[in-house]
Amino acid sequence: MPNARATVGRPALLDLIPVIGSTIGGAVVSVVALTVSLPVAIATLAFYIGYRLFEDYLLTPRVMGSAVKVPAVVSVVAVLVGGALLGIVGVLVAIPAAAALRLLLEEVMFRRLDRS
Repeated sequence: MPNARATVGRPALLDLIPVIGSTIGGAVVSVVALTVSLPVAIATLAFYIGYRLFEDYLLTPRVMGSAVKVPAVVSVVAVLVGGALLGIVGVLVAIPAAAALRLLLEEVMFRRLDRS
């Protein structure tokens, strides 16, 4: 079964694709795990679902929040709203848009309010 082992290493590269890369990788690995047995495939799928939940709702908002100075809650809401409005493209531009909005509010609105 050397081909299955070679295929399992490749989905790690898919994680470089924002938002959907690790989902595609998890699907590929779960399909390859079906060649072993159904319980292994189900366990693999459960692991990837848990991994995605951890990454999407805990890890990514904190990292993005510290990198672009956007609070974690705003990051999650921005991604959800961006995904609902524009789909995958909306998810990809949600956090940079939230950071730009924060910067505009901080530099333009709040400075004007301070001067008045």
